[in-house]
Amino acid sequence: MKSISTLIFISLYFSVNIFAQTFTRISDFPGDARRDVISFSIGDRIYTGGGMNKNKFLKDLWEYNTITNKWTKKNDLPASIAIGSSIVVNGICYIGLGGDGTKSLKDWWQYDELNDNWIKKADFPGKAGFDGAFTSWKNNIYVIGDSEDANNSRVEVINNEIWKYCPATNTWSLFDKFPGKPRHSCIAVVSGSKLIYGFGQNESTNEWYSDMCSYDLENHIWKNIAPIPSTPCHPGGTANFAGVYNNKIIMLSTDCNGDVQEDFNNLYTYNIISDEWTIYKMANKIPWRVYGLSCTIANTGYTGLGYDYLSDIWYKDSWKINLEELLMPYENNITEIGNIKVNVSNQSMLVELSKDLSIDSTLLLNTLDGKKIKDIRLKEKTEVDLSYLPSSLYVWTILNKGSVIKSGRIYKD
Repeated sequence: MKSISTLIFISLYFSVNIFAQTFTRISDFPGDARRDVISFSIGDRIYTGGGMNKNKFLKDLWEYNTITNKWTKKNDLPASIAIGSSIVVNGICYIGLGGDGTKSLKDWWQYDELNDNWIKKADFPGKAGFDGAFTSWKNNIYVIGDSEDANNSRVEVINNEIWKYCPATNTWSLFDKFPGKPRHSCIAVVSGSKLIYGFGQNESTNEWYSDMCSYDLENHIWKNIAPIPSTPCHPGGTANFAGVYNNKIIMLSTDCNGDVQEDFNNLYTYNIISDEWTIYKMANKIPWRVYGLSCTIANTGYTGLGYDYLSDIWYKDSWKINLEELLMPYENNITEIGNIKVNVSNQSMLVELSKDLSIDSTLLLNTLDGKKIKDIRLKEKTEVDLSYLPSSLYVWTILNKGSVIKSGRIYKD
């Protein structure tokens, strides 16, 4: 019989033998340490630059060759841009919005990689702002929300608008609106025709959000999905790195409104098919930071730079992450969490987990807005009556020794 201490030993073993290959430090960024950077990938090359250091907003741009492990200085960005966004469609990068240290921007630019220069495109027609979420679908670009730069203080969230940009015609159109609370620093990814959006924060009200939604881009329909599991010091926020692999969203270096370092270094995964979150404790082997480099090429993620506001550290290190191997030691070798089974019907819920994991494990049921319904001590097999619950959305969370390890959503007709 394995014990919980055996699980910890296995975790440490794989940290040495597998994580050494999963997280690989590459050549350090040659420019200044910084945060709030622009980053994108074209082909086998990573581009990053702009942002801000301790003293000023920056405009230098650098190219990283993933084959040679070398950085090369490129022509500067068209302006000093921090907290802006970038997106690549059909091998062409577009950047825009953000701030230059004196004002918010509406500029929209296309990068001519062959000639290493920037081509001015039609300005963003919405309100100038920073930290909007960018994504693409069917060769169009979508900008979701942004925050007005009120006297360069980054505090006033001003809209939930979704704007569509068509590169073929260089035109913008108002596409829809996000129905939830306004926010910035959100997660936004597209899987098939589904946009997954949420998380984030509102600095003006000091609110941090854990709710998530999916959006049908074909039919313009919003739906609530399982929120990101909250811990006592992780009510919501954002993530420095968010990538998609094998129908799973993978988030590292979460920025949460808390002060317990361990919670910042968890690995969060969302299974798009089953609508479930899983947390792997202390799985991020890269020093924690926010607002750094984040992009992917195929099954490899790239991250680095950024700022650790807990310790006041500015980073210029860079890393690559094997997304396939990242989950492997947990899902294939530490199977207690990966093999948890949760089956939900309209009348009941069945939870099955290993004998070892059932020790000191609890199931929490909450309303979607966080109100506690009940908590249940789990056995190897536990059936929970749901028949008395009115039609609504609910959240279930499994904790082991007080730590969240898995979470999902219940929808009752």
